[in-house]
Amino acid sequence: MTIIVVEGPDLAGKTTLVQNLVANLMNVEMLRQGPPPSGVDILEHYLRPIQDWCYEPMIIRPDWLILDRWHVGELIYGPLLRGKSLLTGQQADYIDMVLQTFGCNFTYVTQPPSILQERWDQRGDGLIKREWLADIYHDYAHWMGPRTHWAVHNTYEVLCRVKPVPMAGPYIGPAKPKVLLLGDERNDPRFIFPFVPARATSGHWLMGALREADVNHMDVGIINACEFDFDDLYFQWRQLGRPPVITLGRNAERAWQSNGIAPESHYLHHPQYERRFHYTAMKRYGQKINDVMNNG
Repeated sequence: MTIIVVEGPDLAGKTTLVQNLVANLMNVEMLRQGPPPSGVDILEHYLRPIQDWCYEPMIIRPDWLILDRWHVGELIYGPLLRGKSLLTGQQADYIDMVLQTFGCNFTYVTQPPSILQERWDQRGDGLIKREWLADIYHDYAHWMGPRTHWAVHNTYEVLCRVKPVPMAGPYIGPAKPKVLLLGDERNDPRFIFPFVPARATSGHWLMGALREADVNHMDVGIINACEFDFDDLYFQWRQLGRPPVITLGRNAERAWQSNGIAPESHYLHHPQYERRFHYTAMKRYGQKINDVMNNG
């Protein structure tokens, strides 16, 4: 199975690319996620379809899942259409991490403002105003600029299959993370994912700490140590390339050291403790994670 998420401004050619993929790939499903309906939780809106799709029985699951504009679109179009985004940057980074775990090709389709305006003049648009197009282009460029996992559209990148990581879901992150963060137990029982960043939670605070310290979230792996027996946890760590480990809180530290054969880990207070007692210390916390990534 392979996920392809396609993002970009209206009139840039995103829909044409998606239509070509649907026409040329075998056993494909396409989903498009607009703004959430009233009363629907924003994380349910973007994470639930991924979780449900990836845990369908293999016999009925399509080989390809194409997401025609997903979470980034809310960051760009939400402020234009309703004055604010319902999704935070921390939550968008987290959704990137989840998609990466399940084997996602991130594809960004764009055109300069002059082309977007020329196409608007030819076709019109019932929702987007012509004078918005330059701002939409620049907002996308600003968001995508430091996020090198988003490949500017080319056919090879789109059709390159990426394998899901073993234990995807309970673990999120790349196949070979530069650091592995160990939590204890899930903070949100609706999802299989660790540290789901609902607002005012330890997960949101943790994602904020990574942003404050300029840590590339796509290099970070996260799993909850207390939800597995040691053998499964240790096997996953080896499968991930034996990255340096940071235990977040005493429960995670005890779980990691329970067998006596795990390598020495680095220790940080659980993000929930930091959020309550050192709320403004996000950058310091994130920098400690960055130091372990860079120095082992």
